Amino acid sequence: MKRVFSFIGVHDYKPCYYKRGGYTTKKTCFAQVGLLEILTKEGHNIEEVVAFATDEARAKNGDKLCAELRANGYENSCRFVKIVDKVTDDKIWDLFEAVYNEINPGDTIFFDVTHGFRSFPITVLAVLYYSRVLDSIKIGGIYYGNFEAHEEIGEDMYAPLDELTDLLAFLDWTYGIDTFLKTGSPRAIEPLVSTSESRREAATAEKSEESGSVLEALKGFTRSLETCKSISFQKHARNLKNAVRSSDLAGLPYRKPLEKLLDLVEKKMEPFTGDPIMDPYYAVQWCIDHGLTQQAYTMLIEHVVTVLCLLTGENVSSTSKRLSVQRYLSEDELVRKLKELAEIRPRKRDAIMDLVEFFGRHSEIVESISNLKTGRNSLNHAEYTSKQPSSEEFHKEITEIFKTLEPFFRYAKANLFRSNTTHAKKER
Repeated sequence: MKRVFSFIGVHDYKPCYYKRGGYTTKKTCFAQVGLLEILTKEGHNIEEVVAFATDEARAKNGDKLCAELRANGYENSCRFVKIVDKVTDDKIWDLFEAVYNEINPGDTIFFDVTHGFRSFPITVLAVLYYSRVLDSIKIGGIYYGNFEAHEEIGEDMYAPLDELTDLLAFLDWTYGIDTFLKTGSPRAIEPLVSTSESRREAATAEKSEESGSVLEALKGFTRSLETCKSISFQKHARNLKNAVRSSDLAGLPYRKPLEKLLDLVEKKMEPFTGDPIMDPYYAVQWCIDHGLTQQAYTMLIEHVVTVLCLLTGENVSSTSKRLSVQRYLSEDELVRKLKELAEIRPRKRDAIMDLVEFFGRHSEIVESISNLKTGRNSLNHAEYTSKQPSSEEFHKEITEIFKTLEPFFRYAKANLFRSNTTHAKKER
């Protein structure tokens, strides 16, 4: 059901023509009547007008409003709802309840706040947000008859009928991006893209895929981490950074503040620079920060295996080689196995023995790698093993292991880079 909600006050309203989008209404004393005319022109079938009024306001302007509606051919039922005359902090929830009680599930509400007294419009925002969640209503629009900005042409006055709905859209974007920054999920942004694109197209007569590409990049990146894509997530991270940098928001009235919000997304992606050693490590940090504990265990142990393969000359893409490396990740096996590898691989002996010495200086790293293997196995068996840690213990453990292993990855980055540089010099 499409309905217009509005307030009326106690003032003597002057007759005025309201203008919106190249259309000018008939002369009226009430912005509600002008809004109804414009909505009808746009193809909306408004079934009811609800006017919130104090006893004094209804006595002063109630009959006049109904008379103008009838005079302009609108036979919609005009119904008045009593509200408090003074909205103090102990009465504001009375106003909230009075407005909310008039909303039915599934309604589409067009709200005229022209004659809303002082804090009334703020209450309207709260009611509409609340109803959208609780009752699945649609917000058709929020409008303000801006009589203060009128211009006089001869003896007539013309005033803009401003739409304030973009403020709601921007609040939604703010919430959506804040949710992404805090949870890593773009789901709150998804429904905003089509709405913003429609608004942009209406303003520019152009179609853009930019906001859609940002959303797809957000979804691609987060889903790659949710599903432990340790290799392809780097491509998605790159796509997301590029999409944010190149996003074209022209035509959106809230473009400038939205750009600053997207800057926060870009800043959150700063750790991902394309580094094959550190990017997967920072992906684990992302998982830990956003409650993806099992993914953090899985991606961290797989990255440990990858780095050990690189340092010892194993094929990182070979499933059998990776499984072989995983078998000796326990605390009493790791160093012993590395020494064996050094004996049978003379070309990698120096690099492997250097790694052995590194582990000798950092026994806490060897212990953490062993705990990582045990924790990952325990977590993946879904409590069907003995001595299962609690959820909190799993999160605490992976956080500690993550921090402890940072020197290992920095060591690997430095040594692999040095090795590649030396090899390149020999090639030359």
